[in-house]
Amino acid sequence: MSSGEEVTLRQYVERLIDERHQFYVAMFESHKVALDLAKVDIDRRLEQMNKFREENIRDKIMMVSRQEWQTGHQTLISQFDEKMVSIDRRFAMVERMIWVGTGIILTASALVAVLVKLLKI
Repeated sequence: MSSGEEVTLRQYVERLIDERHQFYVAMFESHKVALDLAKVDIDRRLEQMNKFREENIRDKIMMVSRQEWQTGHQTLISQFDEKMVSIDRRFAMVERMIWVGTGIILTASALVAVLVKLLKI
């Protein structure tokens, strides 16, 4: 071995310590970057959760309970049924008027026909 290649134990240990120190510093920095990225991601997720919660609260305010909906729905159905009964009555009345009017016209035309025949004789 030549004298340029020889390393003392002290130099070897110091170099080993320096390399380990650089390794741990690099590892610490990479962990710091990873933590920063994780913090940004967690903050983003937290913000999304807060928005989602606010939307749920707004939706909950606008929602009605099933019982309230059923009560209102039954009221609307009752009103609709009442209107339909009223419309059916009106149609029945109009239908009666049409039948009565048709009967009057047929009776009048029959009377006119009879009078015409009587007057011709």
